[in-house]
Amino acid sequence: MVQTIQNILYLLCLNLIFADQIQIIDGLTGKPIPNAHIIVVDNNTENIINTNEITKISKEQTVKITKDGYQTKIIKKPLPISIKLFPIIYEHPKIYILDTLRNPHYELRHPQKIIQIRKESIKSRNITNTFTELPGMIVKSYGGAGGVKTLSFNGSQADRVQVLFNGIIINNEQSGNADISQIPVSLLKKIQFIPTGSSSRFGNSAMSGIININSGFNLDESLEIGFINNGLNVNYSNYFAKNTYLFGFNSGFYNEKQKIKWNESGDYNPVISSHKSYDWFRSELSQKYFSPWLNYKKKDLNISLTGLITDNNRIHSSKIFGPEYHPKMYDNLTLLGINIKKSEYQFNISYKNQFINYSTVSPFTPPINAKHTIEKYKINNEILFNSISIFNSNIYTKSYSNSTNPSDTSSIQSHYGFTLRSFNDIFNTHITFRTMLEIKKSPIHSFEIIFSKHIYDYFLISTIFSNNFKKPNFNDLYWKPFGNKYLETEYSKNFYLKFEYDKKVFDISYITHVINYENMIIWLPKPGNQTYWSPENILSAISKGHSIKLNFTKLKNTHFKFSLSQNSTINKSTNSQLAYTPEWITNFKIKYKLSNFNLNLNYNHNSTRNTNYTTYNGQSLHKMPAYSIINTTIDYNFSISKYQTIIGFLVNNITDTRFQSVYGYPELGRSIEFQIKIKKRKKNEKIL
Repeated sequence: MVQTIQNILYLLCLNLIFADQIQIIDGLTGKPIPNAHIIVVDNNTENIINTNEITKISKEQTVKITKDGYQTKIIKKPLPISIKLFPIIYEHPKIYILDTLRNPHYELRHPQKIIQIRKESIKSRNITNTFTELPGMIVKSYGGAGGVKTLSFNGSQADRVQVLFNGIIINNEQSGNADISQIPVSLLKKIQFIPTGSSSRFGNSAMSGIININSGFNLDESLEIGFINNGLNVNYSNYFAKNTYLFGFNSGFYNEKQKIKWNESGDYNPVISSHKSYDWFRSELSQKYFSPWLNYKKKDLNISLTGLITDNNRIHSSKIFGPEYHPKMYDNLTLLGINIKKSEYQFNISYKNQFINYSTVSPFTPPINAKHTIEKYKINNEILFNSISIFNSNIYTKSYSNSTNPSDTSSIQSHYGFTLRSFNDIFNTHITFRTMLEIKKSPIHSFEIIFSKHIYDYFLISTIFSNNFKKPNFNDLYWKPFGNKYLETEYSKNFYLKFEYDKKVFDISYITHVINYENMIIWLPKPGNQTYWSPENILSAISKGHSIKLNFTKLKNTHFKFSLSQNSTINKSTNSQLAYTPEWITNFKIKYKLSNFNLNLNYNHNSTRNTNYTTYNGQSLHKMPAYSIINTTIDYNFSISKYQTIIGFLVNNITDTRFQSVYGYPELGRSIEFQIKIKKRKKNEKIL
């Protein structure tokens, strides 16, 4: 009860016969601020009032509100019902070096609590294991280490989840998908996840969720070496610090070869029963990367820079249910982002270049040598005026592909919008609106309205309603001979109801959603021909579901996480569940620390899913079986002289479960990893 009283601050202003209650709240989150100093200024003297103390204030007196980490505010009578204090982002060079540079302007901002995963000391090279920790997240892997890997959420396709690296969108405008295997695992220092659609804040493709991969900007000099089956990875990071700037980088490579034997036991294989054993499926990846970062600060000017250059050479197999052949794919990704912040103005410019060359010789089709090149330039401007911010975004995209007609495609877009925040003692309101303009195209509008209410300081109820959009990608429109240039923009109306309870020992959240899709873009086979597919606009589809997440943080040396998600996404024209959408997803993780030992155990379950092997009207002919995966990590850290060393042992897929997340592309069974990380310790730094 004492803590509850401290979390709500009231100043009672008595004016003859009535009193007004004044609440002090955070100007960004709307949450009550505990333990603020309320100072009454009278005759050049200051009288500090204890939290929640009631006093008489005359009309001539002035109130000054102070709180560590917040900007001081001076208010004269008459006092408002609520007093908003805004946090200080940059205070002085010491805080800048030790804290701010680890959190530059490449992180997601949203009124709702953002789900976060932070890198463990030792993390599996299998990138799928990381993203399955996100509640309700579906990872589609097209065959082992060398296969493309995409993310889906709430029954949507992969091009309806927006994925960013340090704030730069990596979704490919050619296909719409974001291939997370292009991002080196060593750079997954922190992952932020917003499990709601928010196109008005983040733009195209942010229909069902937004993910930001943060490379950490760590002030470390370290070397990581890992071994997995027939694979090796090396990552080296370092930094240089001066009074006004920091510069750092990550660089390394990752090579792995996999060969997968597959014995068919299910009844979802449409080919004849004799084709039940496959020993030729292989997957190879050779990845090299370099990722620099820079942060400069002087007075109220802050400049941040981030970059990534990665090259991938891949060899993988065709579907196991077809003839043997081994496609080759070379792809690279180049990202550059510069963010400038001065006072209440923020300017951001980003550049992205993606190249893909896919080549194969199939026994049943002509040789394929498809090449795609994408260049994207983006300029963002944002001005903050207390409770309102106004933003503008200009995007130029240039594509060349020898597999589309026309081969040269470009677009110029301008986005305009605002975000309005309003806090009072009834509920908090956030409204965001965006208009997208493009030459010879109808304007596209999107919005988001959030109502939230804090009960005490640890219980939150919120409702979210948003209108989101996804433009057809270049393959949807121009892929020859399959594209459909008459496709219309897809829209969704998203409704969420959310409950959160957050205490120091544990937190729990529950969210339920209803998403109505209009003009949903989906690829369907042509009548009588499973090999010839083309995209169409479906009049409507609906997604309904629930998700619950538990997080126990202080059970002695144990940290426990649990999430359970249920979802159904129905194509209303066929009344069938969309392909690869499991109805149930369960994830369980437990971390235990004993002295210098750390133990992690993770369990992930996906229920049955429809395949994309369909009738001409899109109804699935077969179901993929459910599967469960268990992974474990044991690491030990110790210090020798000025170096801290961490040794890790990992077992992926302990039960050797054979499964397919995408039809026809099996995943590797049990695998074992050994990793070692050597980090130079700073003075007075403790062992992790």
